[in-house]
Amino acid sequence: SPLRQRRTVCFNRHDPLEAIVDLLHKQAAEGEVDMEDLREAVEARCALLIEDINSMRARDFRRVMEDAMAADVHTSWKDVGLEWHGRQQAAAAYEMLKVNVPNLRCQVQRFEMDGLTAGVLHLCVSGSQDHAFWPMFPVGVPFSGLVRTRFSFDMLGKLTQRATELSFDVRIGLQPSMLRWLVQSARSLAKDEHGCRTLQEAIDVAQDEDRLTVAQQFQGHVWEASCSPHANFVLQQCVVVLPPRQLRFVAQEFRGRAADAAKHAIRSRMLERLLEHFPPEELDGVVGELTAEALALCRNSFGNFVLQRVLEHGSAAQRAALVEVLCEDAVKLVQHRVASNVVRCALINGTAEDKQALADALTADPGVARSLERHRAANFVMREVKALKRSSTPPALQEVSL
Repeated sequence: SPLRQRRTVCFNRHDPLEAIVDLLHKQAAEGEVDMEDLREAVEARCALLIEDINSMRARDFRRVMEDAMAADVHTSWKDVGLEWHGRQQAAAAYEMLKVNVPNLRCQVQRFEMDGLTAGVLHLCVSGSQDHAFWPMFPVGVPFSGLVRTRFSFDMLGKLTQRATELSFDVRIGLQPSMLRWLVQSARSLAKDEHGCRTLQEAIDVAQDEDRLTVAQQFQGHVWEASCSPHANFVLQQCVVVLPPRQLRFVAQEFRGRAADAAKHAIRSRMLERLLEHFPPEELDGVVGELTAEALALCRNSFGNFVLQRVLEHGSAAQRAALVEVLCEDAVKLVQHRVASNVVRCALINGTAEDKQALADALTADPGVARSLERHRAANFVMREVKALKRSSTPPALQEVSL
């Protein structure tokens, strides 16, 4: 077939780089290219470079990489804060890698294209370091690990960007040296976007004991980390995957300031996870603080979600206490575009007594009840009241015509 003939042409050449360039220029000229042809050519090109890094001496490999990269290439390993700008710096880094890990071996686990001029290589790397080039691997003893390399190239097939990061596999878990590095670096890694993803991936594949060791690095620093746009995700994941009894220190750091946290755009997420995953009795103090400020939190863009988690996951006593506060100002709350969601949540998740108390508060005055039915925000709540009347038909509701 014509497609098979085109692929034969691609791989009759000594270096698939020529095929890559031809295919990219075809795309530029004709506006279309066979992506399978391009993927196979790029994968073959990557395989040649991997073969070179496995077999060549340091200086020879430096020359190969100098030829493979564009002049303004940017390479990085953000897990360890390493970046190199320009062909000379990047090539020198590759040479230094081979000097420090002379028996380095890379094996492709998976390859993916990401558009016309970018891709991802999933590699298993192994060897032994003579000097500490990679801090997450030991010195003087064999190591192996998984890495993910994202790369892009220009119309000449030259590398313009290469970013390497650690990758993890649940079947392998965390090596002792990797765990030590993650524990030592946990708080600094959690502070940036890339590092927090690395920690989350590691927590995913780690055993509970190792997960706890990582989580404990935040003890005494939970309040600070919980407002970080990155570290908060690490804390949330710890709350999701670890037993609550091991993370009591997390909840304790919110005592005395739970209402402030509930109004915070980021810290409120931590409260939501705690309410979802901790036994209600362990959060009595926190929930009590939230209930005391409920009328204000109901109207807050973030606090309202925290109160909804209390109504969904709290104990019967905690929900009843919160509903009692809501009943005090129910008519006004349901007319608020944010607070109305909390009242509706209570009508859905409360006990029969809680629901009845709210329904009574909203329908005590038939005229007010009818106006709430027509209100832009309140009408959604009043639908729940009607549904409650249809399902239970309590005497108090029978006397009110809605």
